[in-house]
Amino acid sequence: FTAIDKDLMVEYLKVANEFLAYGEITGIRASTRPDAVNPEIVEILKKYNVTDIELGAQSMDDEILAASERGHTAEDTVRASRLLKEAEIRLILQFMPGLPLDTPEKTLETARKILEIKPFGVRIYPTLVIKNTKLETLYNEGNFTPYSLETAVDLTAEMYELFNENGIKVIRMGLHSDISPESIVAGPYHAAFGELVYSEIYRKKIDAVMQEKQTRNPVFEVCPNELSMALGQKKKNLKYIEAKYGALSRIVPIGRDEDNDRIRISPICRK
Repeated sequence: FTAIDKDLMVEYLKVANEFLAYGEITGIRASTRPDAVNPEIVEILKKYNVTDIELGAQSMDDEILAASERGHTAEDTVRASRLLKEAEIRLILQFMPGLPLDTPEKTLETARKILEIKPFGVRIYPTLVIKNTKLETLYNEGNFTPYSLETAVDLTAEMYELFNENGIKVIRMGLHSDISPESIVAGPYHAAFGELVYSEIYRKKIDAVMQEKQTRNPVFEVCPNELSMALGQKKKNLKYIEAKYGALSRIVPIGRDEDNDRIRISPICRK
């Protein structure tokens, strides 16, 4: 947004600011590139009461950014983030695990560097190959392999916990489900990608409890609105426990009464 013609940008902001002044909206949010943020731009954003800026960081690795022809560096993201935070504009970083030259280790390193920036929130969009893009050409030539769905889910689950533990809100994981599946050539797309990630987080938590308690017939209590996540698709997590530990388990909503025989787990508990 901040890379468009400056006069046009200001005209848009004037209109949005009028809605804000009349109480028709509660904030103004825009997405932009890290290299399209400078002190002059930030001054304009503040003048028109912009509340949130989302930066398309995509990676904090310069080799990955160059291979993806992003046109900016990781330092651009650090600099832009600092300017926005100093202006008290809420910062959200978007990034795309699995770009060309990326590896699971580099993905997690990007997550750690994002932690150092301390944004308000993040959006995690694992890289997909879309029709009629240069990435499709690289894929068809055998010069690019996207993450598998399993790898993307595992990495995103690890990053979710990392961000959550450090007070950074994970706003979204995976592209919106309204994207046309016909436009996707390859990559870790799933209409319920976020649900898969939450289920993996629960599986890891259950696994840790099972290793610690070594109980034969565990009953796990979870937040009622997250029962399906804890069970996993087609009760995947229950089947995992039975296969690995030979234990018959149940996963039930948290009840009103305390029961010492039940194990309460709440790694997510969204409200």
